[in-house]
Amino acid sequence: MKTYFASPERNSGEIIQKEHLIVDKVAYARQIMDAMPCLSVILDKARQIIYANDALISLLGIDGMDKALGLRPGELVSCIHSCTMPGGCGTAEACRHCGAVNTIVKCMQTHEKESSECRITSAIGLEQLVSFEFKITCTPFDLADDRFVIMTLTDISGEKRRKLLETTFLHDLSNQTNNLNGLTYMIQKADATGRLGQLTNILSTVSSTINDEIISYKQLISAENNALPVNNSEVKAGDIIEMVVQSVLFNEVSVAKDIIQDFPKTNVTLDTDATLLQRVLLNMLKNALEASAPGETVRIGYALQDDQTVTFYVNNNSVMPDHVKSQVFQRSFSTKGEGRGIGTYSMKLLGERYLKGHVGFESIPGKGTRFYLILKHL
Repeated sequence: MKTYFASPERNSGEIIQKEHLIVDKVAYARQIMDAMPCLSVILDKARQIIYANDALISLLGIDGMDKALGLRPGELVSCIHSCTMPGGCGTAEACRHCGAVNTIVKCMQTHEKESSECRITSAIGLEQLVSFEFKITCTPFDLADDRFVIMTLTDISGEKRRKLLETTFLHDLSNQTNNLNGLTYMIQKADATGRLGQLTNILSTVSSTINDEIISYKQLISAENNALPVNNSEVKAGDIIEMVVQSVLFNEVSVAKDIIQDFPKTNVTLDTDATLLQRVLLNMLKNALEASAPGETVRIGYALQDDQTVTFYVNNNSVMPDHVKSQVFQRSFSTKGEGRGIGTYSMKLLGERYLKGHVGFESIPGKGTRFYLILKHL
């Protein structure tokens, strides 16, 4: 079987049962595993589960340990990449950048305790994606002339989410308050230059942006808690795009960059939540502007795909490297450094869970990067 990273070979069910019994016969093995407060499994050399503790079984809501035996960790938690290759968890292209499989492989290679953090996007049911963030610790041990690994998963999602929201919110708010301070000073001097009216308009824009940032993070917190209200109404697609563009004109990310609006003469009508649609498109536009150099052009628009769907899109000239492509929608992942990484994640969360659309991207050398949102229209 083909693999992009870890070995695809698996042990048979018969071997898995034999390995399970080897561990189960060790005195107090079950009691020790179940006493561990974190999610814990024992893996064999094929990275397959031969033992799991009660904490993991309870979290997943499965009938018992037997349902987990033979699976690999990503398969057990329904990682979206675990079913893309015949070899399963660890063999997809995206697995090259997975903290979990890298820690397992490294532990087996070094025969030493290894730790790292990992982000996993899981498919829960058919409509909902859930992001997990774990601290992974793998410890090797020998038993019955064979080598196994105890893998523990500590959920750090809450800690990461809090840090991410605080850091990003404070970063964005700090930028805007610096703008506000600068404008205040300029307004004090404006009588002598005759620019009072112009500066007052900019001040109003900055003030609105600060309020918009606060609303944005309140929306994201509600969305993750499944408590975000959706207020649909009839809206014009072109009007939404124009409002999104206007909202970034005085933002620092748009300095020395051109924004082109591109949509058909027919201003198509949608039944959707205008506020959430603006939020998704605004994140796409900001993301594209941040990835663009001075003098480059970003294009935002929509196209009618057929009688029922409309595709909103934002294009820029840059191309994402492979390790970014495989993680772009994961919460906390960002190319901007520690404590960033909400924009693309919120696009997916709001666009799919609440607007009931599809959010995706293409990033092709020579063509650049396009993020898009597909929605139904009236």
